[in-house]
Order: sequence, then C-alpha cells, then structure tokens
Amino acid sequence: MSVAYALMAAGVVVAAVDVEGRASAQIQVRSRSGTNQFHGEGLEFYRNKALNATDYFVKAMKEASTDLDKNGRTSIFEVFTAASAAVKQHYEQRGQLTTERALLDDNGDGKGREATAEGPDGGIARISYLDSEVVAESANPELAALIRRRRALEQQAEEHKELKGVMPDAEWQATFEKLMLELAQVSAEIRKKS
Repeated sequence: MSVAYALMAAGVVVAAVDVEGRASAQIQVRSRSGTNQFHGEGLEFYRNKALNATDYFVKAMKEASTDLDKNGRTSIFEVFTAASAAVKQHYEQRGQLTTERALLDDNGDGKGREATAEGPDGGIARISYLDSEVVAESANPELAALIRRRRALEQQAEEHKELKGVMPDAEWQATFEKLMLELAQVSAEIRKKS
C-alpha cells in the first residue's frame, strides 16, 4: 500500500512563541486504517539566529537614539519601534521579503498594529517604561509632583488621540496643542530640577 493511500490527513500545528523565544510545532497524521499504531519517530530542532529579535530589543533598550520624545527615558513603544525598524532593515539589506512583522496590542482587542501603522494600539506602551522614576520622586517632593503631572499629561494626550475624527478638527487640534505645550513646559522643569 502506498504512503499516500495509507494517510487520511496530515497537518502541522504551530504553537505561539513563548517568553523565552521558544516555539514548537506538532505534526498530526491520521491513517485510513483508523488505528493508533505508530511506527518510527521524528524530531527536528532549528534555530535561525537571524530571526531572533531579542538582539534588536536589547540593542534598542541600550541606545540613546531610541528615546524618540527625548524625555530621558525609553518607553516600551520606542523600543518596539526601534526593534521593528531593525528587523525590517535586516531583511532589506539582504534583498529579502520581510517575513517577520512584529505587532503591538496594548488595548486588548486582539488585533495589534505594526510600529509604522496607524491604529488604536500604542497608547499604553508610549507611557509605559521598564525603568522607574522612584528615586527622583522620593528625593525631591517638588520633582515628584512634576513627574506625576507629566504622567497625567501623557495619559491625557493618549486618551485625546482616540477622539480624533470624533470631535471637530479645530477643537481637537486646539486641545492637543494645549496639552503638548504644557507637557513640554513640565518636561523642561523636570530637566532643570533633575
């Protein structure tokens, strides 16, 4: 009996990559005879270093150029943007199609967005940091108040972005400009006192 005739169905199920960068896959095969007898075995392990984005994330966290808003800290969104650009550049330098595209989903809708795309995701990542300003807060109450105000303004700005297209454009622009000006002033004060 040929192998093709003996098989009823075959498929591959790929599991998501875990936090340590490991992925797994199952090969499922059903025979026409309906028995659960298996003869032989197979195992495959392959790791392509070029497809390991960990290096790009680590590099992005270390480089000052990743701090796009120049607030002295690197947000999760900034690291995501820099690492995504590095992966894209990796493929372009080799003249290859980009087969890996990172998505960021921080609003829980399960859709996500690429770093350069528009969309509702990214608001939380823009104001989330891997480091902490606790030392500054505990050392100087005036600086702590300014830091809290900056966080509140950043949060308001992200929430306001969700209203674009919902409220009249002139009103949206005026409110956003006011938020950005105050944010710039507060950030300047923080830099003076730091």
